[in-house]
Amino acid sequence: MSRTNVLTEEALAAVEVEPTGNGVQREPLTERAAVPAALASRPKLRMLDVERMVTTEPEPVPWLAEPVLVRGMVTMLAGREGQGKSMLALALGAAIGHGATVAGIECEPGRVLVVDAENGEREAHRRVRGLGVKSGALAYVEAEGFSLGADRGELEPILAEQAPDLLVLDSFRSLAPGMDENDSGAVEAVLGPLRSLARRHGCAVLLLAHAGKAGYEYRGSTAIGAAVELGFTMSREPADPEGRSRRKVSCWKCRPAPEPDTRWIALEARQGRVLVGEAEPFADVDSGPSQLEQRAELLGGIVAEHGVMAWGDLAKRAGLSPSAGATKSARARALQRGLLAEAGHGRYAAPCERSGPGGPPDGPSAGERSVRSAPLGPTDGRTVEERAR
Repeated sequence: MSRTNVLTEEALAAVEVEPTGNGVQREPLTERAAVPAALASRPKLRMLDVERMVTTEPEPVPWLAEPVLVRGMVTMLAGREGQGKSMLALALGAAIGHGATVAGIECEPGRVLVVDAENGEREAHRRVRGLGVKSGALAYVEAEGFSLGADRGELEPILAEQAPDLLVLDSFRSLAPGMDENDSGAVEAVLGPLRSLARRHGCAVLLLAHAGKAGYEYRGSTAIGAAVELGFTMSREPADPEGRSRRKVSCWKCRPAPEPDTRWIALEARQGRVLVGEAEPFADVDSGPSQLEQRAELLGGIVAEHGVMAWGDLAKRAGLSPSAGATKSARARALQRGLLAEAGHGRYAAPCERSGPGGPPDGPSAGERSVRSAPLGPTDGRTVEERAR
């Protein structure tokens, strides 16, 4: 596995470069400071110039770090605890400060603002020092008791003063205390204004989040995935002999461009320095006879946690194409093993959770009874969620 330090010799010698517009028009600094008060007087509906749209080419995507960060858009990076989400986010920030490349991701030069409610000053110091962050290119805010929902007004003047090209929020759960992640209304009340904030300030937003128990892309309501413009999940393969340092970064949503291929990166601390670079893919991933079983268990784990779901939503939540033959084979296997049960009208549920359209469970259908009596197959003592990881 190859590893390259986020700090190249050229980056260490780089002079300060002021960030460029790259197609995103920012409001003047003095105007941005008054944004919260001005929002109330702005019209809520604005007519767009369709004639101009049909006669001119759209502006290019204003990438800050292709294919991960776009100015004016929100990217979610999700993963289980200990995967290195915060480290990767800070490595991207360090590379942006130098206008350098990290893990094969080319970054435009700019400024970075980190709002951290998880790691504390001591750990932040260790990481900033270890990554060789450029002096003057990064501002770091420790958040304690701060809420993106209730206290967003406190963030506006900091954004106006710092004018960052990238805003890192670590993490969604810690910065929205008390919010029910499974409540779509509560989620949208936080993430909707965050999208507007990104567009208004012309900065990319990197929102770190936790993945679900079954290892799929993120934890909580599907409204979370709907609210962000780009989404990635960071994970390690359980059987990877180099899993201590090798990670897989998979895209599950990319609104401004085609979804990029899965990327493999290496994270390693050595002699006080943090090394972040590209890695060779884990050779056994997505191959072998266990892939069908893994996908079947993943589908079963999702409905076990979230209840009845339409097939399209279930497949997409698993990061799979609903119409792909391999996905349909996984569904058939999940039904055969009793991990899924048909709930009618193209919906699926855990075998014991089927309910009628508007009421309590109304008894299994003949098809469901046959599913429940199907052999479960070998389980090697692990739960469905553990096997799906």
